[in-house]
Amino acid sequence: MPISVTCDACGKTLKAPDTSAGKKAKCPGCSTVIQVPDLVYDAEEIQAESSTEDAEDYEDEGEATDDNPFAGMDTGAPKNGARRPCPACGEMIMSNAVKCRFCGEVLNSAVGKSLRGKTREKTNLDRGDKELLTKFRRAMHGLGGFCSFIAVVCLAVTIFVPAQLVDEESRIGAILVFGILSGTWLVLGIFCFKKHLWAAYALGVLCTLSGISNLASGKVGPGAFSVVLIWAAFSAAANGRELRRRGVSLTKVP
Repeated sequence: MPISVTCDACGKTLKAPDTSAGKKAKCPGCSTVIQVPDLVYDAEEIQAESSTEDAEDYEDEGEATDDNPFAGMDTGAPKNGARRPCPACGEMIMSNAVKCRFCGEVLNSAVGKSLRGKTREKTNLDRGDKELLTKFRRAMHGLGGFCSFIAVVCLAVTIFVPAQLVDEESRIGAILVFGILSGTWLVLGIFCFKKHLWAAYALGVLCTLSGISNLASGKVGPGAFSVVLIWAAFSAAANGRELRRRGVSLTKVP
């Protein structure tokens, strides 16, 4: 599968064979030396079908070689090299691009639907990706640790409290209630450690219900603590969604 790369000097989109990945070559349009990206990369995606009016003819320069991987390849670039700003990040991109190579924003709704769930993961993260990924991982580890702590507390209550109850029915009820709570918090903790976004959302919902209950009963301290947890859970989930949009694996170590 050919590798697409855009010349920064003239704006033409070129295609090179897979064997040229990571090498340097001259642009056939302006002779500028450009770097051919690796096989997995973050680049503009150009619409596959282009009209003959927009296509520019190039002379056949023979078969591709290591010195000139673009020889004989169709650039597929617009004739006038028209560019436009990305509506999401403002960077200049090709006028017929369907996805911004800078921020990853999908600019064509039809293409967006076809790409949904099929986004390739980045192999090389930039500084912004690394910082956001580090922030996300720390938040999810913190949420996982909190859930695990609550699970241990509920387990301790399940073991020791029922023994002090005289009524057999009350003892069984306490074991069931705190046992279920312990299991629920343990599951949330495990999946927070595994970087599953649904666990962060579930924790945020539980803390929201708990905060409403505490504030309604006049417990300001626990209510304020619930608000902090709500913010932490939904912030982590939002960062995770942004990383997914950028094509970054949530389990990747920065």
